[in-house]
Amino acid sequence: MDVEAIIIEAVQRSLNLDPEEELETRLEIAKHMVQRAKEELERGDAVQASEKLYKAVEECIKVLACLHDIEECKRAREEAGGGHGFQRRRLGGFPSY
Repeated sequence: MDVEAIIIEAVQRSLNLDPEEELETRLEIAKHMVQRAKEELERGDAVQASEKLYKAVEECIKVLACLHDIEECKRAREEAGGGHGFQRRRLGGFPSY
């Protein structure tokens, strides 16, 4: 994971957004990361571009998980403190928060 992604996640957690704001923020992050991937490709750095695209897809999956009320999303929110934000934890499967 790159430094930018770590910073973005730390800011997300510290903002303690309500669920709707959180989803909107995640979509904005995904858009930003796609733009960054395009810039990396223009510079010829396919590895960095793929990392940015991975992060964009990860954010979209998190949004979809919450919109479809997937149990892991609920559990992640509860563990993060009462329903707001995600606590990053490594699970063996989908989705990893």
